[in-house]
Amino acid sequence: MALELVYPVGPAGAWKERRLRAADLPVLYGECGQRWSVPLAALVREWEWWPAKRAEIIEEEPVGAPPDDLCRIAAVVHALCDRDAVPVPGWVWRHRWSERSPGRASWTRAAPCGIA
Repeated sequence: MALELVYPVGPAGAWKERRLRAADLPVLYGECGQRWSVPLAALVREWEWWPAKRAEIIEEEPVGAPPDDLCRIAAVVHALCDRDAVPVPGWVWRHRWSERSPGRASWTRAAPCGIA
């Protein structure tokens, strides 16, 4: 069963009921050709449309996705919770990005505007 990610401008008709939760995102990531940002954008939209349901939207932990996808979901949920003063669910803290990013000192600076 695939979840449809077509949203109208505002909730109307069939969209008056909440359809997407954080726990649903791994299923969407598994669909062929789905960009990682599309399910996250859909989750943010659900968050905005139903402020009274925010705790329900994020209460269940997403499982079954690669660790980097789970980190993305957790980061978005954490940011939304911080922004809107919603308690961060415990599962968010279990998903951390482990790869170190290179520091600025290791970057090489190109000539202005990429001109050599």
